[in-house]
Amino acid sequence: MGASNQSDQLASFSRYGSKVQIAAPGVGIHSTITNNNYLSVDGTSMASPMIAGIASLLRTYRPDLSATAIRDAIYNGASNLPAFAGKIVNNRRANLYNSFKLLDNKPPIFTEINIDTSAYCLNNIITYTVTGIDDIALTGSAYSFDGTTRQIS
Repeated sequence: MGASNQSDQLASFSRYGSKVQIAAPGVGIHSTITNNNYLSVDGTSMASPMIAGIASLLRTYRPDLSATAIRDAIYNGASNLPAFAGKIVNNRRANLYNSFKLLDNKPPIFTEINIDTSAYCLNNIITYTVTGIDDIALTGSAYSFDGTTRQIS
């Protein structure tokens, strides 16, 4: 896992090499800290949850896909950044939009994404609400990263 910055460059601290398959944003990421606060943090440990989040969204949208198919959608949907040449396999930086588009050539149109911070990480489940203007399966529902869903009342 590599980390990119806001300029789509490899972060100075990032891992790189022939075993690093993909990069994701890892600089200036807002993370939760104690006492219900947030802190801007850098690290590949901030980039990894980006990939996990993409995988979760793809799996929620297409629960019929295998883990391998989700991984392939993430890898094949990644942006090819010349700045990563020789550092990240196939110069990949994760791209949620492109990964969704690969699933059925109809990427979602999100108008709002909210994360419930009052119960953030409660029982190791992060719940989010996605509202959109198209017919994507995420519209009007809350989903947890463990793959379960429940309708919002």
